[in-house]
Amino acid sequence: MNSALSLLLSLLVSVSYCYSPCARRYVRGESQPEFMVCVCNATYCDDFPPLGTLDANSAAVYISSSVGQRFERSTVTWTQKTDKSSQKEGKLVVQKPVSIDPSVRMQTILGFGGAFTDAAGINIASLDSATQEFLMQSYYGPNGIQYSMGRTPMASCDFSTHEYSYDDYSGDFALQNFSLTTEDYQYKIPYIKRAMALTGGDLKLFASPWSAPGWMKTNGHMKGGGKLKGFPGGIYDHTWAQYFVRYLEEYNKNGINFWGMTMQNEPTTGIDVNFGWQTMYFNAQSERDFIKNVLGPALQNSTLGKNVMLMTMDDQRSNLPDWADVVFSDPVANSFTPGVAVHWYQDRESQDTLLNLTHYKWPNKFLLYTEACIDQGGPNLGEWARADDYSHDIVKDLNNWVSGWTDWNIALNMQGGPNWVNNVVDAPILIDASKGEFYKQPMYYIMGHFSKFIRPNSVRVGLTMASTDQVAGVAFVTPTNQRVLVVRNSNLFETDELMITIPDRPGQVLRVTLEPETIATIVWN
Repeated sequence: MNSALSLLLSLLVSVSYCYSPCARRYVRGESQPEFMVCVCNATYCDDFPPLGTLDANSAAVYISSSVGQRFERSTVTWTQKTDKSSQKEGKLVVQKPVSIDPSVRMQTILGFGGAFTDAAGINIASLDSATQEFLMQSYYGPNGIQYSMGRTPMASCDFSTHEYSYDDYSGDFALQNFSLTTEDYQYKIPYIKRAMALTGGDLKLFASPWSAPGWMKTNGHMKGGGKLKGFPGGIYDHTWAQYFVRYLEEYNKNGINFWGMTMQNEPTTGIDVNFGWQTMYFNAQSERDFIKNVLGPALQNSTLGKNVMLMTMDDQRSNLPDWADVVFSDPVANSFTPGVAVHWYQDRESQDTLLNLTHYKWPNKFLLYTEACIDQGGPNLGEWARADDYSHDIVKDLNNWVSGWTDWNIALNMQGGPNWVNNVVDAPILIDASKGEFYKQPMYYIMGHFSKFIRPNSVRVGLTMASTDQVAGVAFVTPTNQRVLVVRNSNLFETDELMITIPDRPGQVLRVTLEPETIATIVWN
């Protein structure tokens, strides 16, 4: 990316900001408007309508929907309570009482974000500098959705073009040949640094390994199931722990420091000898012992690692609370591990109460969702249902003590890659390099409904409403004392009239209409 051009564009955006709406493209024809994307290129890209100044009696409402609304902003006013029901052009309108109590305070938010994979960087690099800048601004800039977290793989994963580690020299227990790769220098570091600049350094970065180098694994390859060679606490264990430390050091030399790390991406997949890409096996007991005896002390004795948030599990929530019980019941492992990393892929088959139970058993540990994507055979351009899956999961997770939610690749190509084992998936932004443009999918806007106003250090507060799988919400108070309510209505036909009340406005109500297949973010002071 041309740094001078990036700086110039940033200055122009900050000095002369004028809201740009979505440039719509109906990818399935006008008869199916839910299949719609917003198109960005070198000369135009939509952004987030500014909040502006709200008077004491007003709230801003941002709406996105299956019929094509994207962050559509309006203002509503607090009024006196009334028992009157609303009628909307003969539609079925259901009143939904919503009560918010800011005095009931729960978890503190860490942030929302996505991952800087090789694939994401390769796709972003395929665009010209001006279009790249629009994409980065869309995610991280003050007029974008302002992601505050970012994940990056330690060396290769399936969203790389080949299998590689940072030390592919067999027997190099001193890690004398440890070095970052072309992928880091071309496809990760430049975009991480641009995101850091756009967020003013307020970006929590965390790293995850998919596998140790093949020569350190029992199967001899990064791909496929296997575990670290040797015995617990032996030379392979200690070398692998120092690999983490070296990773932190090498990225630090390039101006990047990490807030956190997970111990191993999806460790349970490593039991499968035929697993399709990079993995390495740990169960809860072996992860506990590795943290307790090797990795925890190695990070603690490292200048850059001693304050890193080391997260356990990084796998499906069906492993909870048992995995957390095993690790946290050991006082030494507990002292090195402040949180649990969770993936979303089996959430439809497991109860969200597992998160709740884990919190109540271990209330001083945070729960962070570290990976999510639609993994159903690649992109389906513009499909609203996939975005609704995101909103359903995020609302449920936040209501069960989760402190943040991280999407997977921030950008993929039109086939959902590149991916060296063809494990193609969907992403909030898709890039068509042949046309020099990218497409913001409905998932991008869903992420923005949470990330834009639920800023780091916001606190979830009490919310009472009749929640279902179709209609549910979550409420927060931000560090600047703004109140934020996010509500989704995935009903196909029912329109809801939210009747919002709050103790510091006795006798008043805020009425917000939520059409079918809609998500709303409501903000007031």
